[in-house]
Amino acid sequence: PAPALGALLYGLPELTAPERFAGFTLCTAVGCRMGQKAFGSAAADAELWLTLRADTDDGLSALHTAILRRARSLAAAQKLSFSATVQDDFPATVNDAAAAARVLALCWGQPLAAPMRWSEDFGWYLRQCRGAFFGIGAGEHCPALHTAAYQYPDALLAPTAAAFRRLIGG
Repeated sequence: PAPALGALLYGLPELTAPERFAGFTLCTAVGCRMGQKAFGSAAADAELWLTLRADTDDGLSALHTAILRRARSLAAAQKLSFSATVQDDFPATVNDAAAAARVLALCWGQPLAAPMRWSEDFGWYLRQCRGAFFGIGAGEHCPALHTAAYQYPDALLAPTAAAFRRLIGG
């Protein structure tokens, strides 16, 4: 599988170039595995692990389809079997317009110029009920969320509770 895996890896930047898609898309090679340490033999199998991201479900589907089409084509050209699995699939987080307007009005918020990229789970919630995803904000000098240096600032507890009280009408 080395030629097919190598060709797929080499071609990923062009295949997944953002200008080929509508809206934000991203493909990150997380890792791969091929064969085992057994000199004098050829690898029998290979795996490639990718993280795909997009602003919309349609964009994610288009990105996924493009990669799978290329992978299948390369596997077929080398007479290899091919399979793919999806792990940790997250739908796009799309706020309900009325819920977002309520958050902005009652919490004195400001829309962000770019969406928050750490909202994966909320897409599932918003498929079950109308709602709006929003961030409280710890300031520009706070370490980024999901990093080893991040610690939730306790000073945000009171304003966060107050924001939720306003939203539920309390």
